[in-house]
Amino acid sequence: MSKTGDFNQREPGAKVQAALLISIAAAAGILLAVLAWSFVEIRDGRWSFAITSVALPWLILLAAVTIGALVFGVSRLRAPAVRRTATDLGDRLIEVLRSGEYDLAKTQRVATEVIEALPNPIYFKADNGRHIGADEAWQRLFGVSRTAFVCNLVQELYPRKPDAPAAPQAAAKHQRQQVFKTTISTGGGDRVDTIRRKAAIEPADLSAAGLIGTIINIVERKEAELFDMLGYAKEELVGKTFRDTPGTGPYGSNALRGGQQAQGAMISLATEKPATRKNGKIGWDQWTVAVVSDKTGTPEYLFSVVEDITERKLNEQRQAMERSVNRVLAETATVAAAIPKLIQGICQSMEWRFGTCWIYDRESAALRFRDAWWLDAPELYEFMADHAQRVIKPEPTTVQGLVQRTFMAGKPVWVANFAEEPGFAGAALLARAGLHGAFGFPLLVGNKVLGVMEFFHSDVPEPNDALLTTVHSIGSQIGQYMARLEAEDTVKVTAAYDPLTELPNREIFKQRLEHAFVQAERRGSRLAVMFIDLDHFKVVNDTLGHEAGDTLLCEVAKRLQANLRASDTVARLGGDEFVVLIEDLSDPLYVSNLARKLIEVLSEAYVVAGNECHVTASIGSSTYPEDGEDVTALLKNADIAMYRAKERGRNSFQFFSEQMNTDAVERLTVEADLRRALDRNELVLHYQPKIDVRTGRVTGLEALVRWQHPELGLVPPAHFMQVANETGLIVPISEWVLQTACATSKDLPQHGLPRMPIAVNLSRRQFLHGNLVKEIERVLGETSCSADAIALEITEGMVTHDPERAIMLIRNLKALGLQIVIDDFGTGYSSLNYLQRFPVDALKIDRSFVKTSTEAGGTSIAQAIIAMAHNLKFKVIAEGVENKQQFDFLREHGCNEIQGYYVSKPLALVDAIAFVQGKSGTCSLA
Repeated sequence: MSKTGDFNQREPGAKVQAALLISIAAAAGILLAVLAWSFVEIRDGRWSFAITSVALPWLILLAAVTIGALVFGVSRLRAPAVRRTATDLGDRLIEVLRSGEYDLAKTQRVATEVIEALPNPIYFKADNGRHIGADEAWQRLFGVSRTAFVCNLVQELYPRKPDAPAAPQAAAKHQRQQVFKTTISTGGGDRVDTIRRKAAIEPADLSAAGLIGTIINIVERKEAELFDMLGYAKEELVGKTFRDTPGTGPYGSNALRGGQQAQGAMISLATEKPATRKNGKIGWDQWTVAVVSDKTGTPEYLFSVVEDITERKLNEQRQAMERSVNRVLAETATVAAAIPKLIQGICQSMEWRFGTCWIYDRESAALRFRDAWWLDAPELYEFMADHAQRVIKPEPTTVQGLVQRTFMAGKPVWVANFAEEPGFAGAALLARAGLHGAFGFPLLVGNKVLGVMEFFHSDVPEPNDALLTTVHSIGSQIGQYMARLEAEDTVKVTAAYDPLTELPNREIFKQRLEHAFVQAERRGSRLAVMFIDLDHFKVVNDTLGHEAGDTLLCEVAKRLQANLRASDTVARLGGDEFVVLIEDLSDPLYVSNLARKLIEVLSEAYVVAGNECHVTASIGSSTYPEDGEDVTALLKNADIAMYRAKERGRNSFQFFSEQMNTDAVERLTVEADLRRALDRNELVLHYQPKIDVRTGRVTGLEALVRWQHPELGLVPPAHFMQVANETGLIVPISEWVLQTACATSKDLPQHGLPRMPIAVNLSRRQFLHGNLVKEIERVLGETSCSADAIALEITEGMVTHDPERAIMLIRNLKALGLQIVIDDFGTGYSSLNYLQRFPVDALKIDRSFVKTSTEAGGTSIAQAIIAMAHNLKFKVIAEGVENKQQFDFLREHGCNEIQGYYVSKPLALVDAIAFVQGKSGTCSLA
């Protein structure tokens, strides 16, 4: 058979083959188009239906037809090799189509089995809102056949929910998924908590095409959380009421009454309350209780939802505590006012029943109780009575108690149960008050602890990191607030208070006086001002040193404060001057009584630098409205009264009078004129002779200063020496006297007079001056006067304050060749031990003893002085001898020399020379 014939014979088979290929391609295209319209895929971990584009199936069909046509065309080719290739291609295509159909069927079967095996109910909806399917779990949950479910709308299934959405997929139009909690009724009538998930099935063009949903039952999980939160097992609560189980929630009676009024509606109420767990811990729960009623409105049961809100409540408490602290620190100007408010605010914010504050005292290195706040309880009052008296000294070796532990740690400290803590004072009393836990935190500035706050509460909490962080921050805030106010107070004290005595200064006193003056003027009341000046304070300062003087001033300030009323004000004006303001004065006698009391208190002995010393005070007072109608007048008149007290012998008190004002004006005039007297050479020396009692011979002269006033004439020293001492003019005056006396002594031989010493009185300021010896050497050199021609008279009072210094100074003066005489002997209370060590030449008996020597009972003192002086090998001089009777007494008892009006009054230099010339020989005063 020829090849052509063979082909023609096989041609009908080829045609059949081509037709078959075309048919297969068309069938595959149709199948793929159908499958392209709908298939199941796993998307985002869930089974879902995906809808493809409408044009896609037609494109697949067209491609299949094209492929069939190509195969047919190829089959018509005459070349055997080409026909074989086309045939192989067709076979492979058919094989692929068969394999894809099998895999798709397998995938659909697996998806269906997975959906049916899931424990959670799953349902599907079409784009028109009707249910198109559900799984077996849904059917078991609701007890309804799937056939009764399919093709129904929500409104048809749940006619009692008119607000149910007609198209659930609309709710998810703008979001791919919805997840929400809801409560549903099962087929058995139970209400269960669930989580519902809905997802839209979207085609490529984003048009709504359907919805898949699932229901997750969370009842068991919620039960487990509830029982874990309450600390009870399920069996312990089932069958019991709220009243039977402490701390498990609110009672339901109010909810039931509300449900009855609702007439069939399901109402609910929510409440928050602290709850005690079974293990004793305190937590916070939020209970939402709903009343479920039947169709007739009769309540059937309560449905409760319990949520543990402990963390939220603790956070709210911490925030409330921070707000309270910030408000107090912003609104309170002093630490004393802020601390009780801070304690109260923290206690109320955290619901703590008792709080205290301890401040560290740097001077005593101890923590001292400052303030407290507590709820009313007898045990707490008893605890506080002991607590407030305690002083805690932090000791690293024995750290006990909350306060000491917190101070040493420098960070917050929890005490879960202080009954188990060692060294916890008052634990029994606190336990009786229902308190068990304690908490403390330090008040910090950097790492420096300024104090500790401690709080007590009824529960036994566990450490809370958030609270520890919060109170650490609050402790730093309070510490910085305290440090800032302390710094501000220091600045205020520096500006308003005397830094030595810590008393108000002149400016603050004047402000208080002005305020008191306005109040007295408005109320018609009275007030008084007292000026206090210490007598002879300069002696203490100069002999013992300025540090000793400062110590004495501080002690005076303490004594003044201790003896004044709380309403009175004492201030230091400067130096040794103090001033007192007495408000609401009802009786002027109060002022005089107070003055006498202060004089007595201030005159008591002081121990300064290991030495006992005495100072007295002169006090003057003025009152409003009698002694001044303004602040300036009151201060001036009190000052005048004080100077009058000094003039009358010191250590005394004087009220102001108009005559005092006149005297003060005169004093100011004297001071001004006396200053000019030195420049105008108005001072002169008069000389009073001293004679030997036995021979009557003139043995020496005493130089006495006088003031030749241009208007008043010759002014005696009694009228200006006090002013000179108080103003310091005594220093230049004393220097002038010494200079003039030395010049006179040198010139005496030129007048035919024998050599005799001229006595010069040293002032207290001169004696205390450190350069006294050099100053005298200078004067002696300038005047060319011999040292033995000068006798220095030093009062006994000058040597009694610092005897050792006096001994050294007198020895140095003696080394120059000067004679030394103790003047006014008998008035300074010299110790005999020191007296015998003084290298002096003579003792001068004070004129007061000479005057009383001839009176009944007055002879013994002068006689004793003469005897004692002779025993000590001192010459005895008596001054102020005014009559023969006194002269005879002194001569009889061995007095060596006398001076006074009985011999001669002080004389001008010319008259003194004449007197000496007339008495140069032996004479008798008999």
